[in-house]
Amino acid sequence: MSQETRDLKIRRAPKYLPFILFGAVLGVVLGLILFFSTSQPTANDSPSILGLLIVIPAALGAGVGLLIAARLDSRSVAKSRQVQAAKLDE
Repeated sequence: MSQETRDLKIRRAPKYLPFILFGAVLGVVLGLILFFSTSQPTANDSPSILGLLIVIPAALGAGVGLLIAARLDSRSVAKSRQVQAAKLDE
């Protein structure tokens, strides 16, 4: 029975997709609030304004979510621990 040891890094990395999706959804909600609080829904160009007020804040929110996830990921790298693991052959 031989043992082979390896050095491993253990860290808790965030998943990027939930942060991006949460930021995008928050941006869409903000865009809808802006549209219905400032625009006249009966205007001829309302669909294009609504589209812009959904797409732009959603993209910005997704970008902010990505930045937050990247910041948390870099913080997890800084707090990572080194451990030794042994592989046992049976």
